[in-house]
Amino acid sequence: MKLFAGADVGNGSRQDGPTPGPMRQRASLRLVSLHPAANRRFNQEEMTMNTDQVKGAMKDAAGKVQEKVGEVTGSREQEAKGVAKQVEGKTQKSFGDTKEAVKDAVNKP
Repeated sequence: MKLFAGADVGNGSRQDGPTPGPMRQRASLRLVSLHPAANRRFNQEEMTMNTDQVKGAMKDAAGKVQEKVGEVTGSREQEAKGVAKQVEGKTQKSFGDTKEAVKDAVNKP
């Protein structure tokens, strides 16, 4: 995704040093995405995840790390534990996804 950064400095006048008191100008940085879908605002419900989704994603990631550590160290036991943890995490995340789908279906107007 391409981003464009534009800087706004108050009234646009150049300042040689900090201005004391309330006359101080603040510079702000705006990031504007060039992709139209990225500019739409999300409502809070679209952005929430339940605890099962979060915990499941974390277990899946931890399992991937554990599997790779097992590969690097040559420990087949650690690899197997990592794969098992990934399955557990994906199952928990799927359960959380199902809970969210049911909640959305019930709350749908």
